[in-house]
Amino acid sequence: MRLIQFKILLCVVVWGPAFSASAKDAEAKNGSTKPLVLAFYHPWYGTPWGPTGKWKQWSSFKFPERYHPEKVVDGWKHQIASGDYPLIGAYDTSDPEVVRWHFRLAKAAGIDGFLCSWWNVGREDGYWSEQYKLFETVWLPVAEQENFKIGIIDECAHYIHDYGQLVSRITNCLPRYAKSPAYLRIKGQPVWFVYQVWEDWITPEIANKYVNETEKQIGDVYWIFGKMKATATKTEPGAVLSIAPDWLAVEKIDCFGTYSLFGNWRETREPQLTQLYQGFAENVRKAGKEVQLTILPGHNNTAVEEKPYVAARERGKVLKNFCKAVDETKPEVAVVCSFNEWFEMTEIEPAANWDDPYLYLKILAEWRGKEWKAPSLPPEKSIDPLIIERGRK
Repeated sequence: MRLIQFKILLCVVVWGPAFSASAKDAEAKNGSTKPLVLAFYHPWYGTPWGPTGKWKQWSSFKFPERYHPEKVVDGWKHQIASGDYPLIGAYDTSDPEVVRWHFRLAKAAGIDGFLCSWWNVGREDGYWSEQYKLFETVWLPVAEQENFKIGIIDECAHYIHDYGQLVSRITNCLPRYAKSPAYLRIKGQPVWFVYQVWEDWITPEIANKYVNETEKQIGDVYWIFGKMKATATKTEPGAVLSIAPDWLAVEKIDCFGTYSLFGNWRETREPQLTQLYQGFAENVRKAGKEVQLTILPGHNNTAVEEKPYVAARERGKVLKNFCKAVDETKPEVAVVCSFNEWFEMTEIEPAANWDDPYLYLKILAEWRGKEWKAPSLPPEKSIDPLIIERGRK
């Protein structure tokens, strides 16, 4: 493992300060504190050498014919559905040591917890139901050991139009998950993030029934809903972000967020982001709700879309722009999108093809007022054999 670590160190360039002043200095000047900072985590990857025993989610669900992870390209990597490549190669998120490394990376960057994606159910091979079991058998136990927090983002709420499933997913699982000290809580309540898009099948009336029925069965929940709308304007920044009044009137929803920002409005410039975010926060807070804002490092969904949207990372400038917009707006919750969504290339997880594999984690660490120190890599048995072989050459 020392050979690999040495070669990784050789490829890391010295990077200057991400901000003109430290996060602590900024807080001292404006009297503010940083929000709770989370990151979206995608725990759906599998490999033949990992506990899954076969390839899972490293090919494109949209264009499987284009990507073949079993195929070796450039002599050292698998043909995964991404233009970036993980520092440890393709990996298996049912491997506790991979998950442990991810949690340690996040903690080193000042991230307070992960929101783990629930993306689909009902496949014949039972893969997705197995992921839910892994939340209890692997991710929560490792989070407990690492003093880290994890919660759920229910993306099925958008993709599966089934009210019965919507209720059963949370009422059957959250009571068990929330028994763990590692389950994410806000204000003492277990967090449940509901992914939706504007004019989706869940109406305010359905949402009101859903949250009330759920809490009647299992008790209080801290609800975050992504239900943002962008209304185009003729002046900069070109849109207003808001939540519709009938949604804001759903009493038990605690917080509204901007998870689907790029699906609504595509902006990466700092002044314009700040204006968009401040308008959104004002709209939400007038209704007595809390605010969740999204932090993005960039975007490229070529692997999963016919007409992809590409937002260049600009060597970390885009990530810094989002962090500054969050500082100016002061939400209760900020969520990095994402830790490891390689399909859409929004990941901040270290990548082997970046000049500095840890660049984006370093930027977040500085923003959070932490001195960056990279955790040790996972054991060799948890690392892609091609990466091990490359490190020994």
